[in-house]
Amino acid sequence: MGPRTAESDDIYIQFDGRQVHVETDVNEVAHFIRDSHSAMINPGAGQVVGRIVVLRAEGGYRVDAQVFEGDRPGMLFEMLKQRIAALFVNSRPDLFWLHSGVVTRGSRALLIVGPSGQGKSSLSIFLCRAGWRYLSDELAPIQINGGTVLPYPRSPVRRIPPGRYLATDEMGAVETETWPVPAGMIGTEAAIGSILFPEFAPGGETIVGVLTPGEASLGLIRNAFHSPGDRAHGVAASARLASVIPCRSIRYADVNDAARVLQGLDTALFGRPQNE
Repeated sequence: MGPRTAESDDIYIQFDGRQVHVETDVNEVAHFIRDSHSAMINPGAGQVVGRIVVLRAEGGYRVDAQVFEGDRPGMLFEMLKQRIAALFVNSRPDLFWLHSGVVTRGSRALLIVGPSGQGKSSLSIFLCRAGWRYLSDELAPIQINGGTVLPYPRSPVRRIPPGRYLATDEMGAVETETWPVPAGMIGTEAAIGSILFPEFAPGGETIVGVLTPGEASLGLIRNAFHSPGDRAHGVAASARLASVIPCRSIRYADVNDAARVLQGLDTALFGRPQNE
């Protein structure tokens, strides 16, 4: 770890009373952290659960004890988001952490679960613009016993659709945009009303399906974000959620149409469909 410099910036990111401290003398990194976690920045006192130091080094950058060669700090951005998230995950092993966007309507939350590239962020943004409230973009901290989800309001980043299906190795090259969530649009802890698994499929119509608990459980397990060696917790939590929460799939080609369909299902989304 390099020495602290006079130009170092201290940033405290807070989740549920716990903080991650980021120290950096790289302006681009400080701007990225403040932009991507704008609703989570809190200079007040809190329990610090981890510290990340990003400093300029000869020929590149030093992140804690690791040196990265290159002259573009953008190569560090995704890694830093993941490190911040991992520190919070490790500090709260009692929670079930899921790769999921989360929006709320009334007192209930809709979890939008899936890997990158399926439109979680885009669907979340469109629903928020239609009057829903925002809890999370990619990471849902869930209290299994109470069936509730806590806010982890990292700024949502959506890929600008290129108009075709993207292979996994193409995702990183797609242009993105960050959506600054208005402060009044960020919700609070909410009971989970429904879980949705989106699938982007160019060229087709929007189709909503009902998943069995077994199908939903497998989908949740695949998208769990857990501490190392704690897979059993994720499996048990996935099975429990899938057994009590209505779970659906949505296959779509146009995010505007998918969001409209979800708006039309507003009532049914938060209760088990009739005649199932």
